[in-house]
Amino acid sequence: MRWDNTFRYNIGGRVQRQDPVIVGDANSDDGDRNFAKGSLVTNRLDVLSEFDLVWRRAWGARVAAALWYDDAYRHLDNTNNASANTLVDGAPRAAVLSPYAKRYLKGPSGEWLDAFVFGNFDLVGMQWNIKAGQHTVVWGDSLLLGGALHSVSYAQNSVDLLKGAGTPGAEAKELFRPRGGITLQAQVDRSLSVAGQWFYNWQAAHFPESGAYLSGADLLNFGADSLSAGPTRLWNQQAVAPSRYSGSLGDWGLSARWSPQWVRGTLGFYYRTTTDILPQLITLPNYKPLPEIGKAGEYRTAYGDNIHIMGITLSKSIGGLSTGAELSYRRNMPLLSDPVQAVKAPAPGQISIDNLPGAQGTPGALGNTYHGLVNAFSTISAAPWADSLSFAAELTWMRWIKVTQNAAVFRGRDDYTKLDKPSRDFFGAALNFTPTWFQVWPSVDLMVPLSYSRGVRGNAAVLAGGNEGAGSYALGIAGDIRSKHRIDLKYTGYFGNYSTSATGTTFNGANAGTSDRGWWSLTFKTTF
Repeated sequence: MRWDNTFRYNIGGRVQRQDPVIVGDANSDDGDRNFAKGSLVTNRLDVLSEFDLVWRRAWGARVAAALWYDDAYRHLDNTNNASANTLVDGAPRAAVLSPYAKRYLKGPSGEWLDAFVFGNFDLVGMQWNIKAGQHTVVWGDSLLLGGALHSVSYAQNSVDLLKGAGTPGAEAKELFRPRGGITLQAQVDRSLSVAGQWFYNWQAAHFPESGAYLSGADLLNFGADSLSAGPTRLWNQQAVAPSRYSGSLGDWGLSARWSPQWVRGTLGFYYRTTTDILPQLITLPNYKPLPEIGKAGEYRTAYGDNIHIMGITLSKSIGGLSTGAELSYRRNMPLLSDPVQAVKAPAPGQISIDNLPGAQGTPGALGNTYHGLVNAFSTISAAPWADSLSFAAELTWMRWIKVTQNAAVFRGRDDYTKLDKPSRDFFGAALNFTPTWFQVWPSVDLMVPLSYSRGVRGNAAVLAGGNEGAGSYALGIAGDIRSKHRIDLKYTGYFGNYSTSATGTTFNGANAGTSDRGWWSLTFKTTF
């Protein structure tokens, strides 16, 4: 029986001034306006509590929960009611968070993470492992978050992008959000293992909510109240959240990992059907107009379902580097789309207001895509200018092949000419690099973690897949004390291109919308 509690405290402040173009966009400015230059953007305490019970090294249970409070959201700087997307009594209100956003941004609040039972047993000459309940199993060989969006594991679990972006020191087990289901794995022989998985619930990716410092889209997702449309606004209604998955079977998948001697590595084979975790938009202009101030209609978020993912992976050691590669094909994949209008008399690209999608699917553009990645990581002892040097690098690629639904709203169509137009191919790169010096002081190791990610060429045809010239970087210094306490001082910056026109501002990716929000952070983390 084991009970661990990790305490993490973050404090950080804004370094850059507000960009007039970014704060001039009414649907992406709330988080920007909430924090002036020099103000604290996080003053947050997180607790991760984990309890494990194991009987005879074979059967057991695990429960984990996260708790948090961020005092930086107690007082906000925004004074511009006209562009605020949060509503109070039907009117836009600055420096206010919706109840949903307030829970996840400010707190105090919490949530359950893992809650499952597991077992290891022998049957028909094979060793089996089963997990049942709310748990996380990530297939494939991706290393970094950008790679996960192009991996065979895409949408296998929801991703906490809010915590990943705004909470330095958060671990992978906090970012990949557990789902309810069953995972069964069998070790057929020394070289072959097979696994199957079925889920009984679903949740969307967790975005930086409207009003969050790093929010680049005030209209997404569940913490948003409205979408500005000139002098009027559309009100956010319930998301069209799927309640059933891929027909009657639910989200499920099969995998095999094979390590024949001639490969000198491990091959992986995967087939999955899944529901998307990233949304497309449906707008309902002039739908059931009500007397609230400026209400011109509604909008909703919808999620594609019945996505089929087929992939193959290879991991092996090459010249002292641990390397991985993936190639996958997705069918029925949601593509980057304009909002789909629901009207009484639909034109091409629109849908009938009497034929709104129910609890499944999305009316936006769908298509078939290829995705690939190559990565490597290693730790070098006794480097010339450090005691140890660790790095992880990953290259990603995607190509859209065919649009199979509603090509009229796909942003890669011929008559779409804005900056964020998807290209046929996208290439991206990311690098983490950390030199370490041991025992700089008694029981203290010193590290200098560096990271950089960028869209190298083209714009991805899927949401959050990457954009040319857009990315982020971070550099810092960290101390590991007695292998128990860790202190990090870090600066994080974002970059990307945007353009303006008479119809508004176009950001070439989320990082372009936060390119004025460089910030410093100081993190202390310890576990008891």
